[in-house]
Amino acid sequence: MNSTDVHARVAELTPDLVAIRREIHQHPEVAFALERTPRLVAERLLAAGWEVETGVGGQGVVGTLHGNGPGKVLAIRPDMDALPFPDWKDVPYASQTPNVMHACGHDAHTAVGIGIAAVLADMREHFSGAVKLLFDPAEETGGASEALGGPPCGPKALRAAGVLENPKVDALMGFHNLPEIPVGQVWVRPGVIFTGYDTFALEVTGKETHAARRHQGKDAILAASNVIQALYGAGSRLAPANEVFSLNVGLIDGGKDHNLIAPTVNMRGTVRCGHLPTRAELSTRLAALVEAAATSAGCAAEFLFTPGNPPVVNDPALAALVHSTAAETLGPANAVAMDAPLLIGDTFCFLAQDVPSVYWLFGSGNADRGITYPLHHSRYDLDEACIGHALQVAVEATLSYLNGG
Repeated sequence: MNSTDVHARVAELTPDLVAIRREIHQHPEVAFALERTPRLVAERLLAAGWEVETGVGGQGVVGTLHGNGPGKVLAIRPDMDALPFPDWKDVPYASQTPNVMHACGHDAHTAVGIGIAAVLADMREHFSGAVKLLFDPAEETGGASEALGGPPCGPKALRAAGVLENPKVDALMGFHNLPEIPVGQVWVRPGVIFTGYDTFALEVTGKETHAARRHQGKDAILAASNVIQALYGAGSRLAPANEVFSLNVGLIDGGKDHNLIAPTVNMRGTVRCGHLPTRAELSTRLAALVEAAATSAGCAAEFLFTPGNPPVVNDPALAALVHSTAAETLGPANAVAMDAPLLIGDTFCFLAQDVPSVYWLFGSGNADRGITYPLHHSRYDLDEACIGHALQVAVEATLSYLNGG
């Protein structure tokens, strides 16, 4: 079976995959509460002849398909969970579950995963080694879930359940739709593709007094303003000039009344850094900046840094494989080599630790049809033609990898 045969099979499957996507979209399920979606996935994989495990890492589904002999093992991670958002779209397939919707396109990712299972089942005599499909039940929970008292995110739970063993995985692939990318394109880059993010919280402590006797107090609001200026200037001092860096204070609360010197100010924010050596030092260096800025106004500061999602880092050879596959499949103009990482995170990073991996993006936007709302928006939707494009690239890249391309 050659690329033409794959293309024909993808075209044949696409209407069914679109119907699957719409069914999942109508019945979204949030992380740790998935029942219907994993059941649908398991049924489809079993029908295609895959070995199937359910209840993995919570509600995850793992499928394994062996080729025509020994060889490399490639794992592919589609995610399945939805978000606790209302669905504002006026479409026949809108969510029927109040205040829950697939606002990130995991319904389409699941459909692509089911399509991969169907196409590769037809081709098991045309590749050696094995493929594992890892259907992730809880991508959206974030890497800091445990630190906040919650369960581990899906990739952490899947990894702990041993999905990268028996058979041992040699490489890992992930993908995600993005409405900012026109449908029909694929974006990828070697090295860091997502910066990930970390969170911080801090408290500035001063001394309360009446505003008429401000010299007797220590103004936590003045100190907090120094802290914010220091933090917002951190990128120019911490990260190399050619590296992306973003720090944001998103919440600030302090003071007791309009005529008092504020005794405390609390802040929370995020920092995103794609430069791995800089990220390793962020906690220590930001704490020092905060302390110095607060001290300059006669106050003290307590700084808490919570690691979130580390960067997603692509293996250069695997990134090149996806790029060349997309160029051959979709046309050279539609295979885009990204010049910088995106300032977002994905818990795929926890599954990809110590495994050569590649994560790529496929276009799902269509301005002519008004499909432009971003991920995590209640009017988010996607151009369903992206399902076939993503499936074609995923299958072709899988076959190329397993057959030594």
